Amino acid sequence: FDLFNRYADRIAIFHYGGHANGTHLQLEAGVGKAQMADATGLAQLLGQQKALQLVFLNGCATHDQVEKLFSCGVKAVIATAVPINDEMATEFAEQFYHALANKANIQKAFQTAKAFVTTRYGKEKEVGEFRAVSWAGKKESPPAGVPWGLYVNANGEEALAWKLPEA
Repeated sequence: FDLFNRYADRIAIFHYGGHANGTHLQLEAGVGKAQMADATGLAQLLGQQKALQLVFLNGCATHDQVEKLFSCGVKAVIATAVPINDEMATEFAEQFYHALANKANIQKAFQTAKAFVTTRYGKEKEVGEFRAVSWAGKKESPPAGVPWGLYVNANGEEALAWKLPEA
């Protein structure tokens, strides 16, 4: 919260890497201590960030947090539908950020990381792109086994074209 206050409306990407589930992220609470942070409160904080383009939740089974983030106004989310391997999660993030640093937009950086994971681990580790779709109160869910998805809020399509600013 201190960082969000210090850099108010200047944060474009929030990246989380660590232990998680559909309702919580595990945050550090001092040396050797951890605290489970409720996703609802974090979604409210993230939804207040005017410059925020993407929330990247690189922890196990964070898909259930996507709808909370969308309801608070977050434009785009990368989340996982299943538990993920730490090494694969690191490689996926590295490829995403390498592409982003080399002038790719969010969508292309995601597709690059997706291609890397498919090349390295095979089709059984497919990655998907999903739009915020619901019908009769039922939300669209990713196919079973898909580790990462790029989820886009109905009002967040422009976030896919966002790139790092050039110096």
